[in-house]
Parts: sequence; C-alpha cells; structure tokens
Amino acid sequence: MMIEHMVWLKFSESTSREQKDEVIHRLVALKNDIAGIVEYNAGHNFSERSNGFDVGLRVRFVSKVALDKYVPHPKHVSVQQFMKDVGLQETMALDFEV
Repeated sequence: MMIEHMVWLKFSESTSREQKDEVIHRLVALKNDIAGIVEYNAGHNFSERSNGFDVGLRVRFVSKVALDKYVPHPKHVSVQQFMKDVGLQETMALDFEV
C-alpha cells in the first residue's frame, strides 16, 4: 500500500505571490532530496471553497515508514521554516493508504 499525504497551507495576507511560488518550488524539489517519495504535486488554490487556504500539496510515499522519515528530514524542516518566515499561519494535513 502507498500513502497519500495531503496538506493545505494558509499564509498571511502580506505573503506575496512570489513567496508562495518559492514555497511551491521548494516543496516540489523535495522529491529529489528525500527517499521514498513517488510523486509530489503542489500549487496555488483557485477554489472559493478553500476556507482561506492558499496552497495545496499532495505527496505519494512508498510506505508509512517513508512518510515518517519525511516529516523530520532536515530538508523538509528547512522548507517548513521558510514557510513560517514568509507568513505561514495555518496548516491542515490528511494522510491515508491507497
């Protein structure tokens, strides 16, 4: 079974489109840096049903073990810090097996 990891990100109103673009770029680049990632997609929300969440991402992992290694990985932590630095206010995540 593979694992789907879905995350919604809500940024401050002062966070620029360019900063969000950089967040997306850094997130997608993690596919090349962290073992166990099968697929990594991220992008800007365009739905009015998003409750204010700006960016969404979906990551497919080979296993729950791979997801568990991803979360504390230094490169992932670095991207998380960048997101906080540019105004991340809230996140929501959902993980499930497929």
